[in-house]
Amino acid sequence: MPRFLIERYVEGIGNLTDEQWKEIHRRSGAAAKRMAPHSAWVGSYVTQDYLYCIFDAEDEGWARAHAESEGFPCGRVLEVKDEFRARAEDDG
Repeated sequence: MPRFLIERYVEGIGNLTDEQWKEIHRRSGAAAKRMAPHSAWVGSYVTQDYLYCIFDAEDEGWARAHAESEGFPCGRVLEVKDEFRARAEDDG
């Protein structure tokens, strides 16, 4: 299944409280159940004013629908073409 990166501008999102994050997590979980098996949330990264979410989805339409169903603005949707990460053995 293709992987997508969703870029969302949400002013001040980096300042949310723990309670606000719990509500976001609840909404994300509900959206994931509704969208399965067409898309699945992989993870998110938060900066001061942006939320970057990773979804596996059948196509861009399903990635966008999943993102929009969570109640946050859905900005750019980019298909991930490749992925690599640091590994412990690369540190030495």
